Amino acid sequence: MKRYNLYFFALCLMLLSPGHTIFSQIGVYTDNPQYLFHLDGKGNNPDNSAPTSTQLSDDLIIDGSGNVGVGTVPTTKLDIKGSLFLSGTNLKADMRLLSDSNGNASWKDINDILTPIESILDGLLYGDPTGLADPNVEDPSRSLVITSTWTNITRTSIKVTPGTWLIYSSVSANGYGSPTTTGPTFFWIQLRNKTNGQVLETVGSLHEYEGGYWSKPQFVKLITFTANAELEIWAIADIYDTVRNRYGGSHFGAVKILNN
Repeated sequence: MKRYNLYFFALCLMLLSPGHTIFSQIGVYTDNPQYLFHLDGKGNNPDNSAPTSTQLSDDLIIDGSGNVGVGTVPTTKLDIKGSLFLSGTNLKADMRLLSDSNGNASWKDINDILTPIESILDGLLYGDPTGLADPNVEDPSRSLVITSTWTNITRTSIKVTPGTWLIYSSVSANGYGSPTTTGPTFFWIQLRNKTNGQVLETVGSLHEYEGGYWSKPQFVKLITFTANAELEIWAIADIYDTVRNRYGGSHFGAVKILNN
């Protein structure tokens, strides 16, 4: 007993002596720890050599840098090989893990993450049928003749803020004359950013060959804006057309679906 007490006393002196630092590795269920802390879950690691990746699959490791590995040797602060389960309430498939401003993470339903509609804006074009008792009865004050020169057909522009917007427009126009003067010819519209002069979209539609020789170009486009912008619709005809409120008329709108 005296010998053990002497050993214990000597160990205490060594630990308390200045300039002496003890380095050790702690092993749980293993006599051959490879890292600062090494727990061998199944106790299947070899005594005289490094464990294989299969033997490590049930291990918990903390290395000298404070990195934690579960089933693997860590290369980051937390390195997990295998499935991860994070509990929560009302869990279901395809949820997203999101953090708050303090870094606290929790599961969120995708429908709770995105506000489907942030803002809805309506522009006004020549040919807009809004408010007419009978949209198929022409209102001359809403009509505009378009020639082979790009013409602004916007009566009220749309002013968007930074974010992702769904922009849509359709314009009804009919050509003059017979098929020999109208078809095959196109009527075109453009979406323009008045703020910087950029053309954001151009679409055209071939005139029909009979009846009223109608043409109706239209588009729906997702655009992300990084700055405020004022949007307009311009039009041009291969020969000449009239934008009218009949046969659906003209429409121009924007739906903001995401903030930047």
